[in-house]
Amino acid sequence: MTSGVKDEKGYSPTDRYSEISITVPDIIWCAYAFLSITLISVVFLNCNLFSFVIRYSIGGSALAQGSVFGVAAILPSKHMKAALEGQAVSGILASLANIVSIAASSSATTNGLVYFLVALVFVTATAALFLVLPKNGYFKYYWDKKDSPDKNNIESDPSLKGVTNDCNESQELVISINKSGILSTMKETFLPGICVLITLMITLSLFPAVVARIRPITVIPQDLWTNVYFVPVLVYLLYNVGDWCGRMLAGLIKWPRRNQMLIVLLLCVLRAAIIPLCMLCNAQPRNYLPVIFKHDIFPAFMILFLGLTNGYLVSISMIHGPRQVFFASPGNQESAGAALSIYLSFGLSLGVAISVGLVQGL
Repeated sequence: MTSGVKDEKGYSPTDRYSEISITVPDIIWCAYAFLSITLISVVFLNCNLFSFVIRYSIGGSALAQGSVFGVAAILPSKHMKAALEGQAVSGILASLANIVSIAASSSATTNGLVYFLVALVFVTATAALFLVLPKNGYFKYYWDKKDSPDKNNIESDPSLKGVTNDCNESQELVISINKSGILSTMKETFLPGICVLITLMITLSLFPAVVARIRPITVIPQDLWTNVYFVPVLVYLLYNVGDWCGRMLAGLIKWPRRNQMLIVLLLCVLRAAIIPLCMLCNAQPRNYLPVIFKHDIFPAFMILFLGLTNGYLVSISMIHGPRQVFFASPGNQESAGAALSIYLSFGLSLGVAISVGLVQGL
């Protein structure tokens, strides 16, 4: 076909090339625009919406203090436990959705659209619940008394018997509550905060970057388990179930006590031993390290242990951190919850950075 000759649809070769040169950049630009809008929306919703609602519906809440953990911190500890368990349940639901979508053999485009719409529904529902939260009598009761010393919290904890009287007397002398800034609060909650940071740093250094590369020792052709469901079930679902169980156990056992956070810190540091063990499993591709654990049961136990300990240690630290006497000063529980969420974010970021090096070292 020469220049100037048109095909049956009325296109010349020049027209087709010009159409392609215009269409492809337009498609790429639309994809980048959609991604940018999505990411900006996520940042806005997480950083501003909830704090805006709490601040202007109730009053007196700064940006960092408007987080979910900041709000949960002013309520009894069972609500912090519930918030943490909700995170784990969301991981289980996402893992199950992944397995169902694989079983349904739907396209990646359809799956992405469904996940996006489901997330949008949950975010919208959460925002609506935050809007009505200030009208809840139970919440208003604790919000109004959040500046008062938490005497009931002290008396109900048997680990504080030796300091109860002194703390009650000193807190009764407090005439005006000095609300600390976020940096000062981070210093107050340094011990539980560093426990959260170390725990999540170790977790994110392995999950999912390293453990998602683990493959079955024996791959059977045409076998659905070894070729399709091994990673979604053994890695993602098993980890999230373990994480949820760990958070449940933390709310039931509540050990170590809040005056024993050094024990929690020691457990967090010792937990780092799981890193070399996971790297010696059959994670592929690998160039340097040998495969020592040549059975699929070993990575299963390691991933379950990783999830259990992550859920337990994070929950213990987050539950004890905003409590008064040992960490948060009177009336400062909300800031303490927000400060712990900052430690949590640092732990996630450091873990992701370390995971890059671990993957390269396989």
